[in-house]
This record gives sequence, structure tokens and C-alpha cells, in this order.
Amino acid sequence: MKRRAALTLVLIMALGVSACGVGTEDTAHEIPAPAGSSHGTFAPTGTGPYVETLYLVRDGSLVPVQRNTNRKPTAAMLINDLVAGPTGAEAGTGLTSALLGTDVVAEAVVINGVAKVALADTIQDTGRTDEIAALGQIVCTLTQVPGIFGVQFTRNEQTVKVPRADASLTIGPLTAVDYMTLVTVGPGN
Repeated sequence: MKRRAALTLVLIMALGVSACGVGTEDTAHEIPAPAGSSHGTFAPTGTGPYVETLYLVRDGSLVPVQRNTNRKPTAAMLINDLVAGPTGAEAGTGLTSALLGTDVVAEAVVINGVAKVALADTIQDTGRTDEIAALGQIVCTLTQVPGIFGVQFTRNEQTVKVPRADASLTIGPLTAVDYMTLVTVGPGN
């Protein structure tokens, strides 16, 4: 009897999914945000078979931006793209990077699912007001990569405490959840 009930439930679910009226398409296209929504689109920019998600900054908030690329994203490549900053089109929507043109990160490697990000000595005692945004950019960007479950920051091979979005200090590993209060999605993504 239990088996029959389970099979009936599976059949009903399958019929419900097939009857939902959403067809398949052969080509990708941008899906606009619903009217009145504060969410932008997530259509990747650029060309290439891989998609990387970078968290850039707009008005003190972290904004996810997707780009197509010809290379499979790695932790080191994503850090380089964050430091390079937004494309011209992205900058035109008010996006920037708290890491723009800095040498904050000396190295990024992934060990057992944790990205170990070595901070350069230059970030120490700089009085940066956007340090939390910079760390949030790194954590949110790297934890989007399959196989990276957290980020831990080091300096001179020693784990260091860094601030979460709420300014509380931790040695991590940090996840995107630690910076979710800074994340926003808005028009122009």
C-alpha cells in the first residue's frame, strides 16, 4: 500500500510539472525582472562557455555580476578579476571594487574546500573604511565556485581575524552568509 501511494505521488508530481506551461527553448535569452521588483537581471556579460560570478560594490553594497569567460574560474583568477575591477559597462551602472588596483591579496589557494587567502602586509593598519566590503567581495565571490565552501584569511602563514559584515571578528572559515546583509541586487546588473 505504501509503495502504491508513493508511486501515485510521483505520478501526480510528474503530471504537475509537465502541465505547468513552461516550455523548453533552444537558445538562451535574458529574462527581465518582474515589474516592481528591485532585482535586476542576471544575464552574463561577455563570451565564453564558463560563467564567473563576481561581487562588486555599488553604494556600499555588494552586487553579484556574472561574466562569461573562456576559462574555468579559479580562486586566483577571480581575485585578479576583482582587483581589475568592473568592465566599462559595469562601471557605467555605478559598480566599482573595494579591491580596485590594490595589492591586498598576495595569494589564493584552495585546500580541502577552503580558500586560503593570504593578505599582503600592505593591508595592515591602513585605516581603510571599505575593508569589510573588500573582504565581503572576496568571500562572496570565492564561495560561488563549486568546491569552495569557505574562505580563511592568513598573513605570513598565520590565520588572522577579519571582520564580518556586522564588524564582529572571526578567524573563519567565512561564507557568503557572513556578508549577506551587504548583498543587494538592483537594476543594472
